[in-house]
Amino acid sequence: LTLCERLALDPADPACDDAIMVIGSSMGGFLATWLVAREAARLEGPAGPSQSVWRQGPRSVLINPAVRPARLVSEWLGSVHANPYTGVTFTVTEDFGPGLLALEAEPVTAQRTLVLLATADETLDVNDAAGLYQGSRLIITPGGDHGFAQLAEYLPAIMAHGGHRLAPATAAAMHVAPD
Repeated sequence: LTLCERLALDPADPACDDAIMVIGSSMGGFLATWLVAREAARLEGPAGPSQSVWRQGPRSVLINPAVRPARLVSEWLGSVHANPYTGVTFTVTEDFGPGLLALEAEPVTAQRTLVLLATADETLDVNDAAGLYQGSRLIITPGGDHGFAQLAEYLPAIMAHGGHRLAPATAAAMHVAPD
């Protein structure tokens, strides 16, 4: 099923593309890139574009996205991590490398991709992401950190990228301009 179908939206309606915005940070940004590329491939089908209506695929927002994480597996071998939501733990093994390589994807909709990068990211090289996502809408923030602690300041830009605005009360509560 396509994302539109999973969300009970009409996949033949081009408005479906604008109803979805995939947002991910770090590994989530890596996976968001893969998901958007997968959706674009589904829209085209094996024989090229088969839609009678031009489709663009979902928009995406990537925050300090991981770039080519398979390169890092050897550095993390044996390390134990816990899913912060489920509490399930896992250990990084050599088997992670091929799985991550299989998920590597090139950005396919640069004009529909917003990338937020912090120059002082202590985990990832900002230059890797800036290079991979050149042509996308890039916001490169001096300083910052991998957790992108200043994210609230960029919510208006994120919402605008999806064609939305923050409600004035929400913007005021967050001490940011609504647009």
